Amino acid sequence: MPTLKATLLLVLAAVTGAAAAPAGGTGIVYSCRPGDYLCSGYPNTSIRDHDALMTCNVQGEWILSAYCNIDCCRNETREGRAPPSTSLPHAADNISLAAMTAFNPALIVVDLQEDFCPPHGSLAVPDGRSIVPLINSLLTLPFALRIATRDWHPPDHVSFAHTHPSAAPFTSCHTITHPRTGQQYTTTLWPAHCVADTPGAQLLPELDMMRVDRVLDKGRAVDREMYSAFTDPFGESDSGLGALLRREGVTDVYVVGLALDYCVRATAEDAARLGFRTVVLGDATRAVSPDTYEQVVEELKSHGIDVVLSTSPALEKHMTTTSDTEDE
Repeated sequence: MPTLKATLLLVLAAVTGAAAAPAGGTGIVYSCRPGDYLCSGYPNTSIRDHDALMTCNVQGEWILSAYCNIDCCRNETREGRAPPSTSLPHAADNISLAAMTAFNPALIVVDLQEDFCPPHGSLAVPDGRSIVPLINSLLTLPFALRIATRDWHPPDHVSFAHTHPSAAPFTSCHTITHPRTGQQYTTTLWPAHCVADTPGAQLLPELDMMRVDRVLDKGRAVDREMYSAFTDPFGESDSGLGALLRREGVTDVYVVGLALDYCVRATAEDAARLGFRTVVLGDATRAVSPDTYEQVVEELKSHGIDVVLSTSPALEKHMTTTSDTEDE
């Protein structure tokens, strides 16, 4: 059976009209305009997903940005780009086959901050600090990009119970309405936490920041919650994380940190929605409500997100390159 690389080449040849190289050659040859993208379905392989999102890099080469378990084209169109039918290859040059088939994983370390951890955090997640040694070990693995996120709220953030008359943290909720569209969502109200530039907002000192490539702040807007590291529920406070991952050619996203039932879950779901193969490492996260752990895991799986342990043989499988994958 053909390799995944060969299958993708055949699909791209069919879509673009490019000629395949002779036997023993390097494959299809063509170039593109930076910023173009193309979404192609391809026959089932041992890779579980069935769409390939190709983007044009600054060198004018088509590269594989992601395998998708959802409709890449629909997602890209929703994000405001031109339909893929207007962005087809139109010249001849060498394709970067290594980039096209690369396994290029990123690690997102979510909100390992003082206010989310014992002993003094205002919104301490049970056992939250205990995962730091494991996450430090994960940071030594060959990830293409290692990102740490921070909740970074204004003092009067809408999620703080004290900003609402008669509200109580943990038990009260508040419905947030978009001022223009009328779109609504309901959020739990919390104790004040992770206020920008306060000690509680600082990343844990034991986290190995020397191995972190970038720190990304979220939740800056006073009038909306932002659990996800990508965007708020209205899709307006975009952190730029999705664009960064695509620019770096990331194909797979691994999510760890705090808390599983809120920011880790929202970040993983958005990563999957954007077309990245997404994995949550279950022993490198903790939940605000530990008794909801299994329920959250099932919800993540329903979104096509894998939940594995760092000690699982499945992790080794995830950390191998897709270029060597073949059909049975």
